[in-house]
Amino acid sequence: MSTDMIMQIVWLLCGLGLLLFAGDALVRGAVAAALKVGLSPLVAGIVVIGFGTSLPEVLVSVDAAISGAEDLAHGNIVGSNIANIMLVLGFTAIFAPVATNALGTGRSAAMTLAATFLWIFVTYYFGLSPIWGAIFLTLLMVYIVFLIQSSRKQVGISGVHHDEIPEEVDEADKDMPVWKVCTFLLIGLLGLALGARLTINSGVFIARELNVSEALIGLTLLAVGTSLPEIGASVAAAMRKHTDVVLGNVLGSNLFNLFAAGGAVALVKTQTIGNSFHDYSHWVMGAATIAVTIFVAFKWKIGRFVGVILLATYIAYIIGLVNGFSFVDLPDLVVEPPAIETVTQ
Repeated sequence: MSTDMIMQIVWLLCGLGLLLFAGDALVRGAVAAALKVGLSPLVAGIVVIGFGTSLPEVLVSVDAAISGAEDLAHGNIVGSNIANIMLVLGFTAIFAPVATNALGTGRSAAMTLAATFLWIFVTYYFGLSPIWGAIFLTLLMVYIVFLIQSSRKQVGISGVHHDEIPEEVDEADKDMPVWKVCTFLLIGLLGLALGARLTINSGVFIARELNVSEALIGLTLLAVGTSLPEIGASVAAAMRKHTDVVLGNVLGSNLFNLFAAGGAVALVKTQTIGNSFHDYSHWVMGAATIAVTIFVAFKWKIGRFVGVILLATYIAYIIGLVNGFSFVDLPDLVVEPPAIETVTQ
């Protein structure tokens, strides 16, 4: 392995680490600002759960699209959604069974399923365009408003206990000085921009050095890297025996990935997505979302056995990706048949 490759791997890890750190800083600043203007901790928690864990995917995908690496952006969005279901849920279920009957989980599953197949339909028949980007972002805003209103109604009916609110949201943040809020916001924004740039540059370099497609890097390495917030939050919830919120968080994050990251990427310019996505990864994402929706519909817990199956399926998916996106140029392996000479009389 060359020195340049080693350095690019180091930069990639640094970029992913910076995305995690900066994303946390931005969310903390945003939550403090939300509390200062009078929003409830529950509503601020929606920011943490939904937007906060999806920030890496959004920034990396948008930066990739602006840089002309559209396949990297598309791969990161689709790959992250697959990783969230198979890797995050599978890994979490190893520690504790994941409940599927929590309040609002059925609604989240239905909305995420609809968003998933809307994405597949649009990218297959139309491709991404600024018009569809605007539609995706509008649907996201409608979803957020609906989520906030539903949460407030639930508070009025049954009340919300303190331990149901994410740990990142604390009433004490109301007392955070304005200068500190601005510092967190500034560090978060600058850190996310720099982290996304490091991640994209190193990811493109590694793809070219290994002679693999940028889509493969996006679907695997970047997808897992940008899903680390979901993995960390879900495992932490499992260790605290709060698995009732894990599935809802994963489904919400997937919807945010499609509409926020996908919508923002589509606004950059009109793009087409390669057939390989439709033939494999898009349908894996769709099948995984259907499977989760079935578990939610029948209120089946995602136990350790199912968790092992999810992890094994994810490994099989990665193996299929590597075989599909070969390390060599497939057209060069095709041997043309010898020409048949015709004898004229």
